[in-house]
Amino acid sequence: MFLRQLTIRNYKSLRNVTFAPTPLTAIVGPNAAGKTNFADAIHFLSEVYEHGLEAAIVRKGGYENIAYRKKKRAQTPIEFEVVIDTNMKEVSEYMVFSMLRNRRVRSGHCKYDHYQVRLTHRFSFYASKTGIRGPFLVTGEDWSFSFSPSETDGSFQEVAHIRRNQDGKLNITISEDSKFEHHIDISTLKLLEVFSYSTQSLFVTNSHDQFVKSFVMIGADFRSYQLSAVYTRQSGVPTPNPNLSPFGENLPALVDWLQRKHPKLWATVMDGMRDILPELNEISARDLHTQTLGLFFNEEGIGRPWNVNEVSDGTIQSLALLVAAVDPRTSLLLIDEVESSVHPWILRVMMKQMREVSKLKNVIVTSHSPVLVNLLKPEEIWVAYRKQGATNLKRLVDLDPSVKAGWEEGHFQLSDFLDSGAVGQAVPGGAW
Repeated sequence: MFLRQLTIRNYKSLRNVTFAPTPLTAIVGPNAAGKTNFADAIHFLSEVYEHGLEAAIVRKGGYENIAYRKKKRAQTPIEFEVVIDTNMKEVSEYMVFSMLRNRRVRSGHCKYDHYQVRLTHRFSFYASKTGIRGPFLVTGEDWSFSFSPSETDGSFQEVAHIRRNQDGKLNITISEDSKFEHHIDISTLKLLEVFSYSTQSLFVTNSHDQFVKSFVMIGADFRSYQLSAVYTRQSGVPTPNPNLSPFGENLPALVDWLQRKHPKLWATVMDGMRDILPELNEISARDLHTQTLGLFFNEEGIGRPWNVNEVSDGTIQSLALLVAAVDPRTSLLLIDEVESSVHPWILRVMMKQMREVSKLKNVIVTSHSPVLVNLLKPEEIWVAYRKQGATNLKRLVDLDPSVKAGWEEGHFQLSDFLDSGAVGQAVPGGAW
């Protein structure tokens, strides 16, 4: 499953941004260019899919704190469009596809597993009045479901489209193409027409449709992190399905969960940690007197384990990065300022792991690190920059098409190219 394209309009400084990531993508650029706002937009999306639009806005401090501030709040709808490419097998792992007549989700191969699926969701909402007490309304919402029987030609046929207007009414269009229609249980989709929805909530929070529910589950598993050693050192609360907070809280609980539920993935984490600390024997999550969990590090030749307050920021940050990366529930991973508190050599270890993880899901990092930039290809780098107060996001190879050939011929490292100011958008105060 991969995010094919994300369009964001009027969210904080993101006036009109379209982002089409590679499996591993880095966003670079000057301070205050909008990289953190982009990371925050990913987190907002995950909150929308997990908790609903109203709860997501509340968690961000209200509409006024997420709206683009260069325009009057009642004149500029906030809009998101999310395009995900996956296949039948991957989607079925999220949700039983009751809409599929010819299969039930089960282990083993199904003749439709290889079908490529493109899911598109667009929604927009705006404030009806200029005052902060003015309600926000959903102005429209669209879902599109497309299939392709080929893994190579990239052509998709839309088989179903659901549109909800501002009044809450639904319009459902089903393709009559006989090549695809037998994959859709039309009666299930038609049942949606009897429902009406509030103009202040998204269709996704009320849907009885299996395709939509699958997309919602995928989007709810987007994870955006701005990890801080202050939070990753805190104790954790053991629960059946623990998650790491955006700043790294609850790390001990997630470590404990991985050790018990996914020992192979935990072994991958330990391999990475031993690359950093060769004499590390074990990391354990133990009960504390506060009835919570704490982390302890056992090192060869040391008589007692280190607790989290005795290890370096780089050590605890590295553990949090590795744990976040291998979490099998994550459908997209974004790490803001991935190099924070991490030694350049350790960053190489981290990025090696991130590239491995990117074979299964999108991995996006924001960074100022020349070490990280030199571990990437030109097409994997996007540049964030501000122009007239709005964040722009462009691929490096689009800003300077010559960079790929020069890099492939060994004329320069990418960090030197960016530092030279050849691409003015990539450096503070640069001209373009």
